[in-house]
Amino acid sequence: MAKKNPENNYNTNLASEFYVLSTLARLGADASLSLGNKKKVDIAIMKSDGKYLTIDVKGVAAQNDWILSNGELDFSENHFYVFISYEKKIADVEISPVVWIFSAKEIKKMA
Repeated sequence: MAKKNPENNYNTNLASEFYVLSTLARLGADASLSLGNKKKVDIAIMKSDGKYLTIDVKGVAAQNDWILSNGELDFSENHFYVFISYEKKIADVEISPVVWIFSAKEIKKMA
């Protein structure tokens, strides 16, 4: 099997989404990954009170230069953005990525 380029945008985004999902699972969250290439929500978390949170994961392999959206941004109260940077070391699985978490409310203030 041919080795895939880990710096490919699709591979970087997929690795980032699974990184966040894995972390949430380790914390005991009831989280689910939504599949597809053009989606607005990457991960949904069902809380014990029946309410939910949604997460949009943005990952970059090299530099800290994220594209937030090709369309409208979600600024709802239950929505969060997680930014992940692999600092040019995405192929080194022994190095954890750098992660920033912002509520949609915080992103709206910066937009």
